[in-house]
Amino acid sequence: VDPDKINIPLTLVAKLYNMDVTDDIKASDVEWTRYSEDASGNERTALDNAWSLKHADSGKSIVLTKDDMDMGAYMPKVIRFTATATLRDGEGNAAAKNSVTYDYE
Repeated sequence: VDPDKINIPLTLVAKLYNMDVTDDIKASDVEWTRYSEDASGNERTALDNAWSLKHADSGKSIVLTKDDMDMGAYMPKVIRFTATATLRDGEGNAAAKNSVTYDYE
């Protein structure tokens, strides 16, 4: 993999009872997080938390680039991106929450 050419679009698609309900989810009800480990298998919590804060207002889609990997001198041993969406009922109350994960390998 050429790290300088990483360009991976991720878009949330939500289905309920096999019906697409993506439009019913507010962009502000989508949370993107990242989990990664360094070459020795140690969690990179501070870097991952900083990444999540930077992408807090990303909405339903993001595009991953080299900067999202925080490589430094190495490619992280594990790097995982997760979108968690909250579906609300007709009164605005949280009715369901689910996540989907993309593992970069």
